[in-house]
Amino acid sequence: MTDRTWVLAPNDLGLWDQCRRCFYLAAAAEFPRPSSPNRTAGLIGRRLLSGLQGARADKIADGMPSGLVDVGRHALRSAPLTVQVPDRAYRCVIRGDLDVVLRLEGEACGLAEVVVGVPEPAALPAHSRRLHAWAQAVETPDAGPGRAVHALGVLGFQAENDGPAGVTGAWRWTPIARDDAAFYGFLAEALSVLARPSPPGGAPLCPWCVYRDASRRTGY
Repeated sequence: MTDRTWVLAPNDLGLWDQCRRCFYLAAAAEFPRPSSPNRTAGLIGRRLLSGLQGARADKIADGMPSGLVDVGRHALRSAPLTVQVPDRAYRCVIRGDLDVVLRLEGEACGLAEVVVGVPEPAALPAHSRRLHAWAQAVETPDAGPGRAVHALGVLGFQAENDGPAGVTGAWRWTPIARDDAAFYGFLAEALSVLARPSPPGGAPLCPWCVYRDASRRTGY
């Protein structure tokens, strides 16, 4: 067992496929990429989220579970998770803010990521990792009782018009199969990288790594 308990933000997990150097710097060195906000997408996203509050999930899109949509800042932190690798064990905590929870029957819930457009197949692994991370934080919180997570998915909005009357379009639900074994396999690989004394090389076309390297060379 290593001494350090890594703190992982689900929003950083998508960096794993983009650039493992950027992932290392965000998760291990607390040196995240600068944010690049898209004001148009952000405005549409806020409109969409406000319109979902309190709606019946099964009336929004085909295939969604039956329950109510709860939109808000859900601050979550998991209890320490133990991740076993062949010669040692790592510990990590999942921490961050979740926007959308589906309140299902009883004490169960579902977790959704809301996006503008339909997620490309290549983006689904990143969505899956984030949703599985949130599921761990919901089911095994560091304080208070946990709740069973019975559904994971991406709720995509295909916009048709954005005018004075609001955004119109259609919703599409893409379910994500629960696979905790695969998620823990990812954690084992990711934590093994974070435990290195220095970051791995950047992806060849990563614009942030190219910018950092150019800055070092030029002294700016």
